[in-house]
Parts: sequence; structure tokens; C-alpha cells
Amino acid sequence: MRVALIHPFLFRYARGIERFTFNLSNALSARGVEVHLLTWQWQDKVQIDLLRECIQVHVMPTSRYYAAQAVIPFYAWHLARQKYDWVWIYFAGYGEAQALTLSRHQRFGIVLHYPLAQVPHRYREFQKYGLARRAAQIVSVTQYVAQGADVFFGRQSAVIYYGVETERFKPDPRRRQTLRKSLQIEADAPLLVTAAALEERKGVQWILRALPQVIAKYPSVTYLVLGDGEYLDALKTIAAELNLTQHVRFLGAQSDITPFYQAADLSLILARGEASSLAALESLACQLPVIASQQPPFDELIRAEYGILVDEQAPAQVGSAIISLLDSPDVRQRMGATGRRHIIENFSWNRAAQKYIELMERERR
Repeated sequence: MRVALIHPFLFRYARGIERFTFNLSNALSARGVEVHLLTWQWQDKVQIDLLRECIQVHVMPTSRYYAAQAVIPFYAWHLARQKYDWVWIYFAGYGEAQALTLSRHQRFGIVLHYPLAQVPHRYREFQKYGLARRAAQIVSVTQYVAQGADVFFGRQSAVIYYGVETERFKPDPRRRQTLRKSLQIEADAPLLVTAAALEERKGVQWILRALPQVIAKYPSVTYLVLGDGEYLDALKTIAAELNLTQHVRFLGAQSDITPFYQAADLSLILARGEASSLAALESLACQLPVIASQQPPFDELIRAEYGILVDEQAPAQVGSAIISLLDSPDVRQRMGATGRRHIIENFSWNRAAQKYIELMERERR
């Protein structure tokens, strides 16, 4: 089977959708699928994961202006020549729709990495160009995404969850010690971590507002914020106003977040408007309990056996949840072990790849 995944920003950003593409491509390739990646040319390239050597990357030339229109003939020419068995797309507004319209006989599917409530215009683009009707399959990355998609498009989508590289994301006492030493954090000092793009909806501000309560009980606590974004200055202002500068470190986006999970005691994710959460799944794989917001899709990803859901806008509740787990090392250890076991059993990339293969083969029969 020859499969192409189209994602314009594959080497531009290091978000969950880019990591999904790399990881799924590797998993499909490992199961014998010939995988091709179609992307745009970027001057400042970001390499976020290693690809198997057999995966072919095709870089489409684009212009500085009207890039989404300029790339259409290159997409269409490539699809006409390659004649893939299947093409997967995530968007319709970056030249994909017109190219697939020109390639009328190309079988394709849509993967929805975002909920309807967050970006309704993306859904409207799929309808505008008729892609939602013509797609052989629509995949939603959580039940939450599927609920909105199924109603909006008037057809059922398949739910295939993200996977996790469990051999990469795993507990490692040696790396825990090494990172803590490099950050000058004591071995037994409480360490909290959030990995997220710094936007208002990611909820880091609510964690900051809960920290004074935590510091009163644990004066040596440190909170690591891993990510960049336009909301950084606002977060630094909040931290300064609350006298948190000695406890909060804004470390920017990291090419490898694994050691930070391995070094931490808790992972905090108080976001809203998420489709899924690789950060939550990868934290659990590292045996790190997760405190998440009472927002979908966390209600389907996080259970009491390995995490706590809180009202993210209630600092006292957030602080109490953090303190309750810091107070109970045995509970954290038990939750961590349960969380990792859950990820291994239900969220492997091999499992995800097999589900995509089954969808594609079902349509080919």
C-alpha cells in the first residue's frame, strides 16, 4: 500500500499534529506501508523527530504570497504522477481541496486534530469544497472531536486515538537525577511541569495563581513551563505580581521534553479547546500523574486511577489537588504505574497504525 500524508507545516512547527505525522508515518512504515510525506518548503526548518529512512519526503515549492494557491498545481501534478492508494489530509484551506478536486479519482481521508468549537472555519472549509462528502473516511482523534464532527458533517467518523512512543517516554531514574542536577533542583524537591504552547487557553495562568497555596506548604517547589508563544509576557507578569519568580522557570520550547517528564513529580495541563493531549498521554507513559482541567477531552483521557480533574479557574481547587498528591508519594507512585500500564495497553503507535491500515484496506476491497 502506498500512502501519502499532506501537512504543509511539517517542518515549520513542533506541535502535536507534527509529532503525530512523524510517529504515525514511522508506525505505518514499520508495518510494511510505503509512506510519503508532502509538505511545504520552509527556510527555518524544525526537525522534531527521526523518520525511518524508507519514508519519502516531498517538499512542495511555494511563494511568499498566496502560498495556498501557488502550491495547488504542484500538489495536483504530484498526485497525478504518484497515484497513491490513499492520501490523508488535515486541512482543506492550504491547497489540498483544489488539488484533490483536480485528482478526482484519488482516494483520500480526513484526520480531524481539532474540535469544532475551537476552529469551526476549518470544518466549513471541508464542506465548502465538498471534501467532507467525498472523503472515503473521516477520523477523529477523540470521542469529543467525533461528537462535533459527526453532527456537522452528517456522517460518522472513526475514532483513533494518538499513540505514544512508550520506549522513549518511560521512567528513568538516572535521567531524573541528571536533569535535576543541571537545573540545580534538589533530588527530593517537588517539581511540577507543563508542556504547552503559551496561549491563554492553555491555562498556565491558573496554575500560577494556585502556586502561592502550594508554596506555603512546600517552599522548595519548582514549576517548569516548557513552551513559547504570545502569552509568555502576560504569564511572566502574573508570576512577578505573585512573587513567584524564584519558583517558576520559563524554559521555552524543548526539542526533547522526555527528561522533563522523567524529572518531575506532577504534570499539569489546565487547557481548554483541546482535541486530544499528547502531553497528558506522554506524561502518563513516564509514570507521571496528571492534573488536568475538567474540560473535554480530558474527561475521556484521564481517570482517577492516574490523574485528577479540576476546575481550572478555581486556584484553591488546583492548589489542593497539587498538595494532595505531593503529600502522598505512595499514591503518586501507584497512580504513575497504573497510568503507564494504561498507555502501554491502549495507546501504542503500533495500535493506532493498525487501525488506520484496517480503515484503508476496508475501503480498497
